[in-house]
Amino acid sequence: MRIAISALFGVTVTFATLTSAPALAQSPDGAPPPPPPPGAQPTPEPPAAVPSPFPPEGESADERMDLVGFRGGFFIRDSRDNFRFYPHGLLETDVYGFAGPGVTKVTGADQQALLATRLFIRRARVGFDGEFLKRWSFTALLEFGGQPLSNTGGTAETSAAKAGMAPTDSSGRYAPVQSIATGAFPADVYINYSVCKCFNIKLGQWNIPFSMDNQTGDDYYPLMERSAAIRSFVIPGAARDIGGVVWGELGPKVFNYELGVFGGDGQNRPSVDNRVDFIGRIYARPFAGGATSDAAKYFQIGVSGRHGDRDPAKVGYDYNAITTGQGFVLWKPTYTDSLGRQVHVIPSGAQNEIGGELRFRAGRFAIQGEGYFVGNNTREAVDGYQLTNTERLGRMKGVGWYAQVSAWPFGDAFLTPEPGVYRPRHLDLSAKAPTRQPHGLEVIALVSGINASYEGATRLGSVADSKTPTGDITVYQAGVGLNYWHTKHVHVAFNYMAYVTPGSGTKANQAVVPDNLNKLADGTSSTGHVLHELGGRVAVAF
Repeated sequence: MRIAISALFGVTVTFATLTSAPALAQSPDGAPPPPPPPGAQPTPEPPAAVPSPFPPEGESADERMDLVGFRGGFFIRDSRDNFRFYPHGLLETDVYGFAGPGVTKVTGADQQALLATRLFIRRARVGFDGEFLKRWSFTALLEFGGQPLSNTGGTAETSAAKAGMAPTDSSGRYAPVQSIATGAFPADVYINYSVCKCFNIKLGQWNIPFSMDNQTGDDYYPLMERSAAIRSFVIPGAARDIGGVVWGELGPKVFNYELGVFGGDGQNRPSVDNRVDFIGRIYARPFAGGATSDAAKYFQIGVSGRHGDRDPAKVGYDYNAITTGQGFVLWKPTYTDSLGRQVHVIPSGAQNEIGGELRFRAGRFAIQGEGYFVGNNTREAVDGYQLTNTERLGRMKGVGWYAQVSAWPFGDAFLTPEPGVYRPRHLDLSAKAPTRQPHGLEVIALVSGINASYEGATRLGSVADSKTPTGDITVYQAGVGLNYWHTKHVHVAFNYMAYVTPGSGTKANQAVVPDNLNKLADGTSSTGHVLHELGGRVAVAF
């Protein structure tokens, strides 16, 4: 139809031109034009251009922007670009394995987790990010996965006896053993208002602004799990929290700050005691403004601090356990006292952490490290009386640290976002799609340590039980990781980690590895001091 209309329009215009040609050829006074000179060829008149009523093929009639597409992530937006919607997804499928003295002898009753090789879904996260009216942004991510088992040791009791009956050896009833415990829960949920690049206000739940490691998102974290020093000791149980911050950036990433107030009780746990934590991180790239090299552009130094308080009359949850990346408990916040009662270690009173970060990048290599001092007060209470009685007052204190080297020997280097930058999502929709898909191999080496102590009865004249924990907690972690990134959205990973606990199984070190759970003929613990963990991952993130 379009061709037919164009042809009909063209014939009409040509016919009108030809029928009017004699009149147009007349001279102004009406005389005919002079004949051409002898031997000259007449010059033909060029045909008049015929405009098409349709725009050229492949062009938009009103040159509108793309409303749906992919620019480093999926997006949907309105025609005026006042509203943007970014679908968000993360899927990680992991395989875990263990090796070392005593691994095959550990039972579920000992550790509440069998050290068996397993394949499972580590994370399945879905949700969305968005922007509207140029100043507002929001995120809502829901997480499934982890696939934990409930009551793995078979000791979770639902009732001691029927109502009105005295408990006996056979009257207890227990929860199903090794039942499915997977559930869905909010991960990152927040809203942000931007006054300018230098001043923003954010409210909700996300990774607290403490430590470069903690503010590196899960989607592009280079190792399968964060170091034990940061994840289990420096930020005990509070990688995410509910609160609000002011944050901003001055210069071209020269100075960055994030200062906030949080509930202090951890992810998906609203504050129970009307007390808050003050948490902040400040970091700078002092040479980034006029940098001409990677070494100057990416040199980074920063400091993080946290101060909070826990009301002993209202906080009854356990202090955070220290675990390996794959879940083995190196130090747990419970023990059995001399009367056979289970005793809980509970955060109580002042909670303080402070320390710093350093990062250097040049060419295909990057080095980063962090170290933090921890001083957290605790109390101990007998099981069932956590909110009514306190046996004694203690303290957890020490240093958690790590150093990490990364290299990109093949392919494109540093495909993933920079570590420690945790911002509301914004896609550059003016950028063109790359002509080829980037890919590269990343190699990581890590060493970290926990050099701490727990004293169960060290404050305000507390009296220790004969089995109250007292002494050092020493854990060293070393390992390597390999990542093949097929763009930043898909990668395959392999990790090996070794955890060394010198002197474990004795009073010299409260930390334990699998071999320390096995009892010798004289009743003492075996004295192995190492646990090896191997893992693999296939992940997709967008």
